[in-house]
Amino acid sequence: MTLRAVPLLEVARRRGYSSVAGSFVLESLDQKVVHVFGDSHSRVFALIRRKTKSTRISITTVRGASARGISNASSESCAREIFLTSISQIPATQEVAIQLGEVDCGSLIWRIQDRTGHSLNDLYTESLGRLQKFVGELDRRPVILCGTTPPTVWDYTKFSGDSNPRFGLTASWSERAEITRRWNRDLEHWCSVHGHVFLDVASFTWKPLGEYLLPEYLPESASDHHLRVDSFASSLAAGPLPDALSRCNEFRRTNAR
Repeated sequence: MTLRAVPLLEVARRRGYSSVAGSFVLESLDQKVVHVFGDSHSRVFALIRRKTKSTRISITTVRGASARGISNASSESCAREIFLTSISQIPATQEVAIQLGEVDCGSLIWRIQDRTGHSLNDLYTESLGRLQKFVGELDRRPVILCGTTPPTVWDYTKFSGDSNPRFGLTASWSERAEITRRWNRDLEHWCSVHGHVFLDVASFTWKPLGEYLLPEYLPESASDHHLRVDSFASSLAAGPLPDALSRCNEFRRTNAR
């Protein structure tokens, strides 16, 4: 099995932050460290990194990684092996954030339902459960669990951009959006019960009732299925990410007493 390449600069950044010397220097400078592991939507953290001076961020992105596949050591993406190997080297005092689930909610469970006839609810529950089990295996608290980004493509029967494998998907935008909202609600609740921190990456991108995305978050290109990265990064850096880090700090203070 060949591991998908992670950019050498990101590997060096993660190792430098995680080293004994790096950890000591960053702590002495009162710098927070967040190591992000996720699918292609985690690329937004590269822009967030430029917007904050108090937080160092390393990013390990595996394109196409899914919550469903994270339990499979032989998955095509190799995400499980990449993530586990890297996370095992990170000090307990530094934060780990995981962003998975968009592939599941936006495509994968619908494809499997079409192919097998299995219940969508069962497939949803299995994908979410696999992510939760993976986080439990890490034996770290807290882990920052990012919610799932909302769908941006209205009709995949007319789309052939960077998500070409999704071409022809018949699940409507509303159906995919509802699964996304359900995922985020369930994940947030699970985090509160199991001592983890939920990072909301979606609620600010919707109209109040979630019936459609705000225009500033729509992709710049019709061939892209990711949220518009500049607006997305600015919004995350302005509130949700600092809030998640603050809750991590509070968790550590409370449990150190």
